Amino acid sequence: PELAVAAVLIRPDNEKIDVSDAVEELVHSSLVDLIIDSSTDEPFLSTPLSAQLFGQKKLESSPYRGSIEEDIRLLQQFGATQKHDIGRGVEARLNTLFRNIARRVESGEQKLKEFLPIVEYVARKMPQAWLYLADICEERLRNPEEYVRNCLSEYLDRDGRNDAQAWKRLADSYKAAEMVHEEINALVRLSKAKEVPIQLLSNAVNQVNNLLVTRKYELDEVDRRQLVTELADAMNTRVLECNATDLSRLAWLFLQTKNVGRAKELVERGLSKDPNNLHCQKLRTRLVDQ
Repeated sequence: PELAVAAVLIRPDNEKIDVSDAVEELVHSSLVDLIIDSSTDEPFLSTPLSAQLFGQKKLESSPYRGSIEEDIRLLQQFGATQKHDIGRGVEARLNTLFRNIARRVESGEQKLKEFLPIVEYVARKMPQAWLYLADICEERLRNPEEYVRNCLSEYLDRDGRNDAQAWKRLADSYKAAEMVHEEINALVRLSKAKEVPIQLLSNAVNQVNNLLVTRKYELDEVDRRQLVTELADAMNTRVLECNATDLSRLAWLFLQTKNVGRAKELVERGLSKDPNNLHCQKLRTRLVDQ
């Protein structure tokens, strides 16, 4: 992929060049063929045999062959691509890249930090790569928590707004770091993801309810009210999917917004589904005097 060439050339020791202009010149000189993947519009570069032979001769006498060979080694981490592979798209190359990086790091051939500028460049063009980067850094870096959170945030901000599992992963990371405000915000964003499973949504509401009790004074009142209201509104649209326990969690959330009437309605709805549900029974007793 042209993206791979551009990523490798940002290696700190390389002279900065305009990759698009360089590729255009190579195509004009018939040293590379430019092929566009019809399904993704991603450009791929192919080198004709005659150009390969020409390049090998030039490399033998080049004073920069050390740097060039290092670029080639890095480029090879994306895996070999035949013309019939182009339809698989760039994401297939990402899988190969991260497998090879993991192998080289595990074997001690290279340190992970040597690859980070390249992978970050790729990720800025293909947000899915931030998830791959978060995975490998979580496994290989010492104290990776903050860097992993940054990777997840980059992905979610760029392309993953509806990825409920990624929001859950980010919320869990904030929880481990005891960053309460950020944890609740991530759970609220999870609730707004398209097609979020109702159980995941219900668990997020339960997690926020617990934080509102145990860490109540760590939140600004205005922000707290805004976040809780957004979360309650999001789950309120899924009431028909809720079981009695889910409804008790939502009722408790509405109680936090001082909407006692809606909380009572949800408790009664829960008890109509399951008269023996302890959560609804306890909340009904609490609501009697309100």
